[in-house]
Amino acid sequence: MSSVVIPEQPPFTLRARLLSPLPDDDYLWLADGIVEVDDAGRIRSVRAATDAPRAAETAIDLRPLVVMPGLVDTHVHIPQVPAAGLGAGMDLLAWLERYVFPLCLLYTSPSPRDATSHRVCRLLLEKG
Repeated sequence: MSSVVIPEQPPFTLRARLLSPLPDDDYLWLADGIVEVDDAGRIRSVRAATDAPRAAETAIDLRPLVVMPGLVDTHVHIPQVPAAGLGAGMDLLAWLERYVFPLCLLYTSPSPRDATSHRVCRLLLEKG
């Protein structure tokens, strides 16, 4: 696979292997599928490439990679959020020692911990 550039702004269509959760502990697996993203950045459709040959022809081809449409990673280390973007290029341990561990000391009492937790949750919900 050559270098592929995904547009910074929608709309766009991706072509890849697709894996997506479905209700009742089921899942969707498509060895060759497309994900169409609309102008608002929302997933408009997920389907087999054979069901949309025109869209498949013009899609950004990520095969053989697997795309997981709709997967939202909600794993967050809340004390690290205020330090996001600080110390670019630092190794992890140096970044933690300089920026994150001092913030963690603030979280020994409920007030700052709860306030930051609420702000982070609101931010995540706003960003979808």
